Amino acid sequence: RFKWIFYDADLSFYKPQLNYLKNRLSPKETFWYNPTWSTIILRKLTEVPAFKNRFINTYCFLNSTILSHDSIVSRINYFKSYLNPEIDRHVKRKGYHYTREYWENNVNKLIIFSQERAQTSLLHLQEHYGLTGKYNLRIPNFSNNDKANVKIDVHTIPSYPYSGNYFSEIPLTLSVASVHPAYKFIQWSDGFRERSRQIRMPTDSILSISPVIAPVSSSMLKEKIKITVIGTGAGNKTPFVILTKKSFETKQTVFYIQNEKSDTLAVISTSGMAEGLFLCAETANDYLKEYQISPSNYFSSKNLNLLSESRTIYITDAQGNMVDSVVLLPENTSLIAPYYLRDREILKPFISRPSPDALYEKWYNNIFTIIIGSSLLLIVIIVLMIRKRK
Repeated sequence: RFKWIFYDADLSFYKPQLNYLKNRLSPKETFWYNPTWSTIILRKLTEVPAFKNRFINTYCFLNSTILSHDSIVSRINYFKSYLNPEIDRHVKRKGYHYTREYWENNVNKLIIFSQERAQTSLLHLQEHYGLTGKYNLRIPNFSNNDKANVKIDVHTIPSYPYSGNYFSEIPLTLSVASVHPAYKFIQWSDGFRERSRQIRMPTDSILSISPVIAPVSSSMLKEKIKITVIGTGAGNKTPFVILTKKSFETKQTVFYIQNEKSDTLAVISTSGMAEGLFLCAETANDYLKEYQISPSNYFSSKNLNLLSESRTIYITDAQGNMVDSVVLLPENTSLIAPYYLRDREILKPFISRPSPDALYEKWYNNIFTIIIGSSLLLIVIIVLMIRKRK
C-alpha cells in the first residue's frame, strides 16, 4: 500500500490558467516537475474506466465543496484576520521594501487566483477527457438534514444547500448512505423510493433533488424489549449490553442495537416466546454467571467497543421502527462497566428479577434485622442474669 506525504507546493496559487492536469497525465516529461516516474501511477489508474469516472466525479465534487472559490476565500480571510495583528511587527522586523500594503496585495492575489481557477480547472478536465458538457446538481436544504448522510459516489455532502457541476457523459451515484436510528428515509423528492440511485443528465440541465427524512414510528415491540445494563468496558472488562425481553406472539424476530452515528453494535435474532435477560458482548466472560443469563441468550458482537464513543443507544426492529433508547450522560461514558443509567434514572428490569437497588435494599434490611434481633436477645440475657443473682 502507498502512503502519501505532502511534499512541495511551489506551483500552487501560481498561474490559474496553467493546465496542471495535462502535465500530471503526460506520458512524457514536459517540465522539470513531471518526470514519467511521478506521473505513471495516475496515468495508469485513469486508463481504467471505473477509476476514471470516479476521478472525474471526485474532481467535480471537490471543486464544488472544499476547493470552491467561496471555501478557499473563507480560509484565506480566516488566516488573514489571524495574522493581521502581527503584520506591523513583522514589517518593522523585516524592513527593506516589505510593507503592509505589499502583504495585502499578495493576499488579494490568492483570492483572484481562486476565483479564476474554479472556472479553468473544470475546463481542463473537460478538454483532457473530451467531455462535451456539464449539468448542475442541486440538493436544497431539507428537513432533518442533520439526521442523514447524503453521498455523491463515496463523498459525503458537507452542508446544504449544495450545488455542483458534473459532466453529462459520466454517471454518478447519489445515495442516502446512513440515517440516524431515530429517523428513516422515506423517498426522494421526485418520488423515487430507493436510497441509492444512478444520475445521468443532459448537457446544460439542472437537477434539483433532496431526500425525505422523517422520524421513525414506535415499534410494536416497544414495551417488550428494554436496554437494561450498559458497560463501556475498562481494564480487562469488555464492553457489553444487557437487554430485558418479554415474550410476544411471533416465531422469530430480529432487532438491532445502534448508536447515534448509525453504527450497528449488535444484531439479535431470537424467537418471540423467549424471555429474560440477553447479553451482547464480544466474549461472555463472567457476565452470564454474574447476571444469571442463559448461554442461549448470549449474542457475540465485535462492534461493542464503539460504546465508549457513543452518546445514545437505540434498539430498532427489522423495519427500522424504534423499540427503545438510552441516553448516555457524558460523565458516565467513561465509567467502568456496568452501570444502570437511563435518562438520569436507575433502570429496573421488568421481569421477575430484583434490580441492583432491590438487592442492596434487601441486604441492608437483613443487616438491620440481625442487629435488632441480636440487641433484643442480648437484653433478654442480661435481664435473666440479673434476676438469677437476686
